[in-house]
Amino acid sequence: TAVLNGGHMQIDCLYTGNVSESQAKNFFNEATRVVHGVTNQANTQWLPGSEELRLESGKDIELHFASQNEQEENGAVLMTYQSQIPGFRGAGLSPDESLKSTASIRLICHMLREPLFNTLRTKQQLGYIVSSYYDSGISTPRNEEMSLVTTPIDFIAINVLSRKITPVEITERIDEFLSEFRKSLHSMPESEIRDHAAALKEKLLKPIQKLGTEASTHMTKIRRYGPEILSNGGKDTDLPWDTAKH
Repeated sequence: TAVLNGGHMQIDCLYTGNVSESQAKNFFNEATRVVHGVTNQANTQWLPGSEELRLESGKDIELHFASQNEQEENGAVLMTYQSQIPGFRGAGLSPDESLKSTASIRLICHMLREPLFNTLRTKQQLGYIVSSYYDSGISTPRNEEMSLVTTPIDFIAINVLSRKITPVEITERIDEFLSEFRKSLHSMPESEIRDHAAALKEKLLKPIQKLGTEASTHMTKIRRYGPEILSNGGKDTDLPWDTAKH
């Protein structure tokens, strides 16, 4: 109750699995009743998930937070690099430029993981956790007709947790690594790039094995298409459930 009364909270709920439509709706209605009963607030606009801020080219934002645990000895850095080209939404919904951009960023993230880990974790021993991955956010501004327009934002994410290196120095090490990695991409043989692309394709086309992964895929599609379709009078059946994986 104390958390719900904080006033700075958002709840997204996706009920999936071996349940009927009526069971899912009953669960949603009951969850809504409980939340509204505690917060005494009604949902005024349906925008699932958090919204990503689109940065202008050349701009960046730094956010610094101190741990509330006075005995915390670790420092963490999460760096994200946005693409300036809107992400791919689906055939007929995005230009070819978006498809090429999203595919390229996903490929770069796939190629980045191993050398980043080997350099920063194994060789430089920055900390316990060194990881990189592809991620995407959603920007949902309104157009001139005041209708919601969903814009996917692709980005490269790098995460490092360290006890002995300060976040400022970690950031510098990541920038140095990316500069060297960019040089290696320029000199990389095309055959090696094709091998990486083939490996990524095989990974993305593997059947989903876990219910949590399937639920995450459905929630991503709801976030990507829902605000624009549902706020303009569409129905859930209008969402492109059968589009290829993003």
